[in-house]
Amino acid sequence: VACVYGDLTLRLRAALAPDARLEVVDILPIQLQNLRSKLPADERVTIVRGDSSSLAAAAASFDQLLLFLLLHEQPEPVRRATLAEALRVVKPGGKIVIVDYHCPARLHPLRPLMRAVFGRLEPYAMDLWRYEIEQFLPDDIKPASISKATFFGGLYQQLTLIR
Repeated sequence: VACVYGDLTLRLRAALAPDARLEVVDILPIQLQNLRSKLPADERVTIVRGDSSSLAAAAASFDQLLLFLLLHEQPEPVRRATLAEALRVVKPGGKIVIVDYHCPARLHPLRPLMRAVFGRLEPYAMDLWRYEIEQFLPDDIKPASISKATFFGGLYQQLTLIR
């Protein structure tokens, strides 16, 4: 869910099993156009314009879902709805992987710079420094398990939720 600059989708496509499919959802037409220009034709890959907080997919229709650097872009109500939708569309036993910002260690050399960037350009990113992503999950759908790892001195986090 959400296009990513660079070659992430190309790498995901390259890792697909022959009978697997990949659906990429983004709300911005320009992001989808950019992705289409990089992606070779492949009937296993579908590009969909859609809202992460209100996905068109049926309940329990995906084995895995990736939210890569999306949640920090969203105000809290939209972030909560996006996480609820992720849990809704992933099959029981399926996996949701979330990669996003995390509060770095107090003496992290990039902490002051990131705080300044967020203050000016990313108004919702500081939420991920103040709160754990788990706090934005819906009360009515709980994952079976959650594992977390941080990277680069805690600047980034990866959560893996099993539905």
